[in-house]
Amino acid sequence: MAVPKRKPVSASKERPVKTTISLDLDLYSRLCAKAAKRRTGISALAVEFIREGLRGVVVFDKNESSGPVEKSDRREGGLQISHDAADSAA
Repeated sequence: MAVPKRKPVSASKERPVKTTISLDLDLYSRLCAKAAKRRTGISALAVEFIREGLRGVVVFDKNESSGPVEKSDRREGGLQISHDAADSAA
């Protein structure tokens, strides 16, 4: 039986989170120029670049339980431990 996969955390588009980043003057100037050329704000352009850069990164909520593990979820006939082999290896 396949182990159920955890669901990725969905990004809330309803509630933006404000953050501060520090850019050098050259990078800030180029960001402003690109935003002006696209007729958009620098914040919207930065969000677009960050989204593109983080595409493929998956975040999981470890607080959300995947459910209890049941005996039926485990494969039958697992490896057996031989106490004789463990004693001779030491």
